[in-house]
Amino acid sequence: CIAGGPPRMRSLIRMVEKTSPTAVSALARHYAQEVQQVAPEGPLLIGGYCEAGRLAFEMADEQRRKGRDVSLLAMLDRFVPEHYPGRVALFCTPTGKHNPFHFYREPQRGWARYYSGEVSLYRYSIPHGRVFMEPTVRDFALQLREEIDHALASTDSPARIDFQTPLALHDADYRRDLRAAAPLILEPGSRHELRVTVTNRSDRVWPATSSSGIKLANRWRNHRGYYRSGIDGSAMLERDLNPGESTTVTLRITAPRRNLFGKIDIDLIDEGVAWFQDKGSLALHKPVVVFKGARFLRRLLGRSETESVGN
Repeated sequence: CIAGGPPRMRSLIRMVEKTSPTAVSALARHYAQEVQQVAPEGPLLIGGYCEAGRLAFEMADEQRRKGRDVSLLAMLDRFVPEHYPGRVALFCTPTGKHNPFHFYREPQRGWARYYSGEVSLYRYSIPHGRVFMEPTVRDFALQLREEIDHALASTDSPARIDFQTPLALHDADYRRDLRAAAPLILEPGSRHELRVTVTNRSDRVWPATSSSGIKLANRWRNHRGYYRSGIDGSAMLERDLNPGESTTVTLRITAPRRNLFGKIDIDLIDEGVAWFQDKGSLALHKPVVVFKGARFLRRLLGRSETESVGN
């Protein structure tokens, strides 16, 4: 955490309310005080892994507000969608449930909404829990060392990414209706095409995806309401959509590979910023059953593969 000799600190992993924003903020303030006692002067290097990434963000933000020089904030499998003006290094694995690529196909399209400093990005092909195992840990250590060196020298990182200018939608612009023929009973891992009608219910023109980053997407949740996956399928808006106008989009989905009694959620996303339901719109969701033998059950029940639903 500190250039020249970091103290040892625990993350939130053993806290009962580890996901509570209040708990994170309180612990960040506590650690910020400890950092100040151990190293009252000089640049700070703050980093966190998974759950602790949020804690690292809060600590870095707290230190910056107090006037400290935070040379680098490094987060592994974590992205915090809040404003931060300093330098950031992101490290992502394909199975990290808090990394931005779990929720979006192109999350970097929206990062300029939050981060105004330099951001570097590293992506790994290994699972979340194997980053600190050989041989990946060597690559990670070398890359982190390089990020630290560039941060302390105030030079550009070779992994620096260039931001696209986000559309900057306001909450009232995230209003839409969706209708689709949604699957009811599916084989694990089966692929399907859904024809989804999207209607713009806001007062703002939605530019095509190539200009706006607005896409149609889906994800799966279990019977308790918890998401079983991050983003599954995604499809682009091929043209601008005026207020009150509708268009039909083909969304390709893949059923979970394990049995599921739950729902499929279909929604629009603002890449790297939000799913529309996070901004107050109701998601289009439909109960689904995923299990081996689904085709036989459909024939037995005399049910078609899809049923029209809407919101």
